[in-house]
Amino acid sequence: MERTQVKDIIEQRIASYPNGYLFVSSNFRDCGNYEAVKRALARLAEEKKIIRIMRGIYKKPNFSEFLQEEVEASPIDVAKIYGTAYGWSIVPYGDTALNLLGLSTQVPSVYTFISDGPYRKVALDNGILLEFRHRANREISGLSYKSALIIEALRAIGKEGVSEEIRHTIRHKSTEEELKKLKEESIYSRNWIIDEIKKIIGGADV
Repeated sequence: MERTQVKDIIEQRIASYPNGYLFVSSNFRDCGNYEAVKRALARLAEEKKIIRIMRGIYKKPNFSEFLQEEVEASPIDVAKIYGTAYGWSIVPYGDTALNLLGLSTQVPSVYTFISDGPYRKVALDNGILLEFRHRANREISGLSYKSALIIEALRAIGKEGVSEEIRHTIRHKSTEEELKKLKEESIYSRNWIIDEIKKIIGGADV
């Protein structure tokens, strides 16, 4: 297949994606060989038809008329697609988990995650850092994303740091279905975390 054909096929496929959609180069394995796909994506990035987030990860542009600027991809979404590309399960960790649940207003300087993959630290093209810390698969597998996020946030706060205000925030950041799953999925957590989850759910109709 000629180089221009590969580029045209990829461009047509990207046109079907919603604005801001994140994708990886491996999405286009069926369009041509690795080098042809790599060159086609590089050309599309040069033409500003796509935006390179980091090596192998791209975004369809999402220009905001209201803000009059490009809406940047969420580091959380980038981390998710990065993990998916490598077949990892990932969960926000520490300050990153607290920030996502609204338990901290401090924007992390490094977005940190636990995963069942190897330790890795990667830089996005905009300078934001993503850090992946290894944890055994048994500690994060079988959990829904929200349950794992809440458990990691509680772990980051610590047994003595959980207040009723924190429980209230977690409760109101979760749907009834998410709280039901949390109750079911937390049975193998540490005893104090199970106790805290019971207190969180105690104030909800689940």
